[in-house]
Amino acid sequence: MRKDEFLRLLRQALTGNVPVAVLEENVRYYDFYIREEVEKGRTEEEVIAEIGDPRLIARTIADTTDGASEEPFDETHNEFDETWSNYEGNFHRSFQRDRKAYESGDPEAPNPWVKKAVTIVAVVVILYLIFMIIGGLFALLSPLLLPLLVIWLIIWIVRNLQNR
Repeated sequence: MRKDEFLRLLRQALTGNVPVAVLEENVRYYDFYIREEVEKGRTEEEVIAEIGDPRLIARTIADTTDGASEEPFDETHNEFDETWSNYEGNFHRSFQRDRKAYESGDPEAPNPWVKKAVTIVAVVVILYLIFMIIGGLFALLSPLLLPLLVIWLIIWIVRNLQNR
C-alpha cells in the first residue's frame, strides 16, 4: 500500500467519527511520519506495513477520543483556530515521536532529563574553570602584588610630603 492510499483510507475511516481537528491532526502526523521514515531510506510500503491497517488505527483513535462515540461529528465545524491547530499538531507529533523512540529503547532517542543534566553539568564545569583560572592568577600574582603595593605606597607618601 502506498502513502496516498493509506492516508485516504485513514481519512475515510475517521470522517464523522472524530472532530475535524483530530482527523486532520492524525492525517498530518502519519503523513509526516511516513515521509520522515522514507527520508531515512525505508520504502513507503515497509513503513505502512509496520504501522498497520489504517481502519484499525482509525478505530483506536475514535475509541480514545473523548465523546467520539456519542454522536457523529459535523465535518464543516472546526472548533480550533487554524494557527493553534497547526501549533498543537506539530507539538503533539514531535512529542509523540520522541516519546515513542525513547520508550522503544532507541539509543539515539532524546531523553529530556539527560539534556537538562548535561546542560547543568556543562555550566558547573565552565564556572569551576573560570574560578580556577582567576584563583590561579591571584596565586601567581600575590607574591608580586604585596611588594608592588608597598613601593606604590612609599612613592605616594613621598610625593604628598614633597607637595607640602
